[in-house]
Amino acid sequence: MFLSELLSNPNASPTVALLGVLLSIATYCLGRWSSLRTLSAKYRDRLYDLNKLTLQFGDVALAFFDPGNHTGHYFDQLYNMAPGSSAASQNNPLALVAQVRAYVHYRLNFYEEIYYATQSRSFRILEDARTWRSYILSEVTDQALVRELLVRDKDKFGQSFVEFAGV
Repeated sequence: MFLSELLSNPNASPTVALLGVLLSIATYCLGRWSSLRTLSAKYRDRLYDLNKLTLQFGDVALAFFDPGNHTGHYFDQLYNMAPGSSAASQNNPLALVAQVRAYVHYRLNFYEEIYYATQSRSFRILEDARTWRSYILSEVTDQALVRELLVRDKDKFGQSFVEFAGV
């Protein structure tokens, strides 16, 4: 009843316009907040996916966490392959090294994405940027294979992220 009376009153158009503007602002704010919550959930899902990969591919995880592979030259064997040879064969021991490299790149891409998200003021409203950055830095410095690949392929990542990682 109130709305029909308001709309039928010729002097009420500024009020109706104001209500329309307020409704638009509220819709925008709620949509933006929802979008940020979805982005935050996406990063948590990606972290969960990393943990699932570790469980699903035990041989890759074992090679990733094996201290014997943390010599700083683990991936050299892939980069020093003869032209025309392939690491894709299941019987080839380099197949595991190639899988570990892909796994490490997946991790690095995730870390870089989170790093740049933490620079957004909007993201910091919902998430603790210091916690995420501390996590990224500890992963990059504590995981030798992550560090090795970042040093080797630093031109594939943003300069700000590489500097943050101390490379």
